[in-house]
Amino acid sequence: MNIRKITHSEYKRTCEIFALSFEFAQDSDLSPEDFLQETLAHPKNRNDVYYNHRWAAIDDDGTTIMGFLKAIPAPIYFDQQVVTTSCIGDVCSLPQFRKRGVIRACFKKSFQDTYDEGYLFSYLYPFSTKFYRQFGYEQCCESTVWTLDIRSLPYFDTAQGTVYLNEHGSCLNDIKKIYDTFAQDYNLMFQREDCDWLAVKKNNPVKDKEYIYVYHDTHGTPIGTLTFTKNKTHDKTIMDVHSLYFTCLEGLKGLINHMRSYASHYDTVRLTLPKDLCFEALLPETSLYSVQRTCNFNGMVRVLNVLEVLKCAKYKGSGEISLTIHDNDLDANNRTFHLSFTEGKATHIDVVDTTINSDIEMNISDFSKLICGAFHPDHLPYMDTVIIHNETPALHQVFYPKKNFIRDYF
Repeated sequence: MNIRKITHSEYKRTCEIFALSFEFAQDSDLSPEDFLQETLAHPKNRNDVYYNHRWAAIDDDGTTIMGFLKAIPAPIYFDQQVVTTSCIGDVCSLPQFRKRGVIRACFKKSFQDTYDEGYLFSYLYPFSTKFYRQFGYEQCCESTVWTLDIRSLPYFDTAQGTVYLNEHGSCLNDIKKIYDTFAQDYNLMFQREDCDWLAVKKNNPVKDKEYIYVYHDTHGTPIGTLTFTKNKTHDKTIMDVHSLYFTCLEGLKGLINHMRSYASHYDTVRLTLPKDLCFEALLPETSLYSVQRTCNFNGMVRVLNVLEVLKCAKYKGSGEISLTIHDNDLDANNRTFHLSFTEGKATHIDVVDTTINSDIEMNISDFSKLICGAFHPDHLPYMDTVIIHNETPALHQVFYPKKNFIRDYF
């Protein structure tokens, strides 16, 4: 079995393998060459642009693809810096080749290649958290899903701006500005590129029934945007809000005013917001009307390069700590890192092979969620695979809650 990135001519076959693995139809009589050209001529998203970032397991015959995964690159925000992550998807193998280590081998090879190319993180949306923990991933981004009676939404007199409908990308520049301002405050959010805006450019609300609005304040400044579709059940008409971004509180209030204006069209609003957002403080009534708040674990993260992540991370104050990391798939991370930081920034990192004088010991999945700020240091006793050798105050300076959010799918 040989593991490598696919060739151009193998792209169509990987799409067929994905369809076969999950038993859905893919209807295309195009040749592999024409299939690829059609994808490149009419890309729909980042996946199509980075079509060849797929690592495949090739059988001993040298031609048969047994399984594959994609690991497409994307720039993301991490502690107010932009770094590269690999976005994992389409993880699959043909049924006749399962239980032969195909996926394990694809992950290991893709980890090493993307590490060598300078990627710092990897992210995926799991079908099973337990399955992907074996590859070093851990739950990270936690969001809040609000489902509420549309009548429970307040009206804000202070938000007297104007709302505009995006049609065929008419509001694209405004949406980009709002998103960029919002995203910079959250770890793991994409620094979106042109390929991430293709759907907004092509958006036709008359045909697609997907509605993208931009809120401008009274000075004409765009400060909020939301996207929603209509979803009908047997007894409810639901406004499904797929994205909601704003640059200030007035932007959020203006969008709430706009959602509330649909009270005669919808019964319920359902929207996903960052965990840190105190949305309940804006609701004047939660008893007379139905209001539900649920937790959503939105994907799993993995650090690919511990050293570079420690260099980029922000810390609280000044101090030092020694971290021992265990990584089954990337030997460069199997080290003890003696970190010194001053005024929130790393100033010196020594990397050694021994665990002597280590303050804390953990596996790569533990490190990944802790450095991204998904868990509080007080939760360390609940993490069986973390060993604290020295209760140094620096633990709370290195690992502390941070704002995480991600709304891009791949």
